[in-house]
Amino acid sequence: MLLDATIKNEKIEVDCLWASDETGFQLGGGTKECVFGLKVKKIQHQQCNGNRENITIMVMSCADGMDIPLFIIYNGLLYGTK
Repeated sequence: MLLDATIKNEKIEVDCLWASDETGFQLGGGTKECVFGLKVKKIQHQQCNGNRENITIMVMSCADGMDIPLFIIYNGLLYGTK
């Protein structure tokens, strides 16, 4: 496997291998939504009521089991969860 060969050849230690993941959601979820346009058309228009603000949550973990507390990006600001 290419990754295994690279880790061995470059002598990368386990504590240097990290993974991260993010997910985002909108606060105004569950509100009414209308889509306008013909089914056969590629472009359709969407109208929603409610809040359209997005929140992003990120997590990181290391191959050796260590992790960094998740953090939240809300309204253009970063909040840690220590």
